[in-house]
Amino acid sequence: MWRSGEYFYTNSFLKELGYDNFITTRKAGDMKIPKLRNIVIGEQTHSTNFREVNYIPNLIKNNDGFITTKQGLWLGVFTADCLPVYVVSNNSGFSSRPKVGALLHAGRLGVLNDIVGKCIDYFMGELDFKLRDIFVVVGPHISLFYYETDLQGLLASSLYKRGLLRDNLKLTNLCTFKQEDFFSYRADNQTTSRMLSGLKIN
Repeated sequence: MWRSGEYFYTNSFLKELGYDNFITTRKAGDMKIPKLRNIVIGEQTHSTNFREVNYIPNLIKNNDGFITTKQGLWLGVFTADCLPVYVVSNNSGFSSRPKVGALLHAGRLGVLNDIVGKCIDYFMGELDFKLRDIFVVVGPHISLFYYETDLQGLLASSLYKRGLLRDNLKLTNLCTFKQEDFFSYRADNQTTSRMLSGLKIN
């Protein structure tokens, strides 16, 4: 599902649903640079705050995710062990309805405080989607073997309890600690370097 490249990985499932996407690799360098342009980013604080956007604003303070209905607008989050989580709508059979895409930064606090579940609630409450039409894709992150908390397992358990279909949650075995393609806060001696994940509605 995740296809590797020299400078970034892409997810074929998201692509099939109509969403361009990526996560950069170590070889692309530290993406947390001051003059990053043409992508929506926030000041991440391990909160459960996210915002719906349809343009590129200035850096949004205390914000760990974005939702958009605007085609062509890139959403971005930074990670180096935390989970980048892509939440998207499947508009099959509803061609007149705009797609919705969200990209979230979820570390231990974000997972425990249910940032992904709150985003799904927003899809259902504010945007009127059914749970069956919402898909969640998890990007590369630190695995249980190298961290005391199974972040992906906790997330999956929480989402299944909400009623998310198992086929609608796409997990990954790509580990940022184990695989040298990625920056890892823990493996790289508390590095400040970060990968950038991106999501765009086609």
